[in-house]
This record gives sequence, C-alpha cells and structure tokens, in this order.
Amino acid sequence: MRAKAYLVQESNGVWYAKYLNAENQWTKRSLQTRKKAVARIKFGEFLTELNKAEARRVEPIKFGGARDQYLRWVEANKARSWYIKQRQYFESTITPFFDDASYVSSITSRKIEAYAELRKKVVRGTTVNKELAALRKFCRKLVEWRYLPFNPTSNVVDLPDDSQPRIRYLSFQEYEQLLRNAEEMKTLPHFSLGLHFRFLTEYIMLGCNTGLRPSELLHLEGRDVDLPANGCASGESPSLASIQRATMSGMFH
Repeated sequence: MRAKAYLVQESNGVWYAKYLNAENQWTKRSLQTRKKAVARIKFGEFLTELNKAEARRVEPIKFGGARDQYLRWVEANKARSWYIKQRQYFESTITPFFDDASYVSSITSRKIEAYAELRKKVVRGTTVNKELAALRKFCRKLVEWRYLPFNPTSNVVDLPDDSQPRIRYLSFQEYEQLLRNAEEMKTLPHFSLGLHFRFLTEYIMLGCNTGLRPSELLHLEGRDVDLPANGCASGESPSLASIQRATMSGMFH
C-alpha cells in the first residue's frame, strides 16, 4: 500500500510534503526550499522514505485478540487434534504469562526467553520446546497478518533435549493375555464394524514379532513377506526402508 502524500506550497513560499501519518491524521513536513524543482526532488526522497515506513507499519492489537484470531485460523485450517493441542498451550501457560491485555508489540525475544526460563523450573525442556514451537507459529502468522514487523522468536534457541525415553517390553504372560483378549473380542456384537480387525489376533502377533508400526502392518503386502527367511521388509516408512528384515521367527512354527 502506497502512502498518501502531496506536494504543497504555503503562503510563505516554502514547499511542504503533506501526508497521512500513522495515526491516520494529515500532517506536513517542510522541505526547506522555495524552489519548485528542488522541492520535487526532496518530495520524491521523502515519499520513498514514507513508503518504506508504511511497509513496516503494523496494526496495533492486543495479545488476547491476536491469539483468538490465530486459534480460529488453526481450527479452520489444521487438524482437530493439532488445534486442541495449540489451544491447550495458550490457555494453560502462554496467555497467563504474556497477558491478554498487553499489545503483541511487547513480545520480544528476551520476554520469550524469560517465559522458557520460568517454564523450565516446573517442566522438562522438551515440553518447553513444544510450547516455543507453538509461539513460533503464532508469531509467524502475526507477521504475515502485519500485526508484528518481524518474528521475535527467530533468535530464540530451543532448550537442550532432556527427554528420558522409556523402553518397556511385554512379558510372555502379558503377550498371551493380549492374544486371549483379542480372541474374546471377536465374539462381541460390535466387532464386525472393524473389518481390518477380523484377524485381530494375527495382527497383534505380527506386530509383536516384527516391531512394525500399526499403519505399516495394515499396508503390508504379500510381496513384502519372505516366508523362507522368516522375515518381512516394509517400504511404507523411511525409517524401515534401510532395514533388510524384521524377524518373524516363531510365528509359523
């Protein structure tokens, strides 16, 4: 959008640039010359400066209003589960810290880092990083909507990964109980609704013996199975593409 400005000469003979300022009010700036040719050159330079300022100009909006707009956009354009998670982040921790009534222009890199430091005292760094990711997406959208001149999260670094993966394997007793429950489920009235699980017991056996993901099991084809080698390979997942065989020893004996 180009700035609105005019070249005018006052009664004293001095040329001025009359323009609409950021508060949407007409004002003027002296070009400090009575010569029209010089005034036109200075007016051109002023107009270039004004247009650059107009391009950087953002609309003032409070955090609460911007957050509500963003969550409505997320709900309309993203998966329901992702929307619920984003709303949870904002309602539980982000909004109480940044304050509904404050303007988004008050969001700075240091303020975001202070938020991360405060949260790190009560939750793991990996959890804080998820909240920072939500803030990054939020601020990126505010820049796009011209509520912020730049993204204050661009220089904010994630906290070190302090997650503690928990590895647990089914015991033989649990595995047997799982298979018994699967067989019993086949007798339930609603079981026929799930056509994929007509072979629920076999599905569980295959999953437990190969370690394939549920989606990979459902997409497994006959050509992926190598009975003589007691193994299978799945091309559905990049993580499994490099694995030559997933053992199925014991399933067919």
